[in-house]
Amino acid sequence: MSVRIFLSGLSVLSLLMVVYHEGQSADSISESSISADIDSEFDSYASREQIKLKKELEKYLKAKPGEFEVQLSQAKVLFDQQQYEEADALIQSTREQFPDQPDLLAYHAEIIASMNNGSFAGKAFDLLGRSLDIDNKHKPSLWMMALVNQQSGNDEAAVILFELLKREIPPDSNSIELIDAAIAFSVTRVDTRSESDAANDMVADVDSTRDNTSVNPELSLYITLDPEISSTFSPDDVVYVYAQAAGESAMPLAVTRRQISDFPTTVKLDDSMAMMPDQSLSSSAMVTVGARASRSGTAMPLAGDWEVKLYEVPVDTSEVIPLNIQYELK
Repeated sequence: MSVRIFLSGLSVLSLLMVVYHEGQSADSISESSISADIDSEFDSYASREQIKLKKELEKYLKAKPGEFEVQLSQAKVLFDQQQYEEADALIQSTREQFPDQPDLLAYHAEIIASMNNGSFAGKAFDLLGRSLDIDNKHKPSLWMMALVNQQSGNDEAAVILFELLKREIPPDSNSIELIDAAIAFSVTRVDTRSESDAANDMVADVDSTRDNTSVNPELSLYITLDPEISSTFSPDDVVYVYAQAAGESAMPLAVTRRQISDFPTTVKLDDSMAMMPDQSLSSSAMVTVGARASRSGTAMPLAGDWEVKLYEVPVDTSEVIPLNIQYELK
């Protein structure tokens, strides 16, 4: 079975409680995780037992209203029963009491997507972005945002989000295998497109007077490597090209992934390469642009990588920006 088929068959909400509670001690597990553990066993029971257990759980949850974790678990019960409108109403009312709670935002996004035939377009996508604005290490939101980017073909962003998620999960977790499979799938798709994309982006000469009157910003970076550095890499080693807002937030405003063999070349960054709905080139007036060569291929910087950065670049510039990768990360 292909990774694509495997991933498309996953229930994101079913995985959220697994990912969310990775690494918690027994003492720190909340009522929501207890109810999730109960709920995860339902598939092994006959339908009659399933209904009985869920009724018992609902009775317990209703006896303790007002706690967002309890309401969250109750919404999951409704979700599992495909009572999406009831789950949506419960989450909405709970969010009125806890408007900036990432768990609620992430679950609400999944519920809305389920009501829209699995599509995260629109409000669901915005809710995920809001959740990550509040907590950029929130595991369920990272997982869903990575899947959304992967399913929309933005595999460079998906890889970074999956790797950010991996950093928040114990290395011996069962979830690591699933995340690695998702990363491998996106990397394969990026590598398949890399040669044709690089050919399209290659220019015969650098036209610094290029017209850039589009409403959405587009940055053109002409990237080279010092020959001595290039010779230490394999042709298929990875280069990440990116733009970040001032302060270098964890998530780039735009990112693309190429191979050493593609360079020198001109790479274009635009809003289609954003990882989150409200964090794109259009959201900043000035950015930091950079390129990083990596033997490991990981989206996270490591010692031994080589990079270059240029600060305070206006996003509306019409100039082609030269970058030469020449600094080693220690």
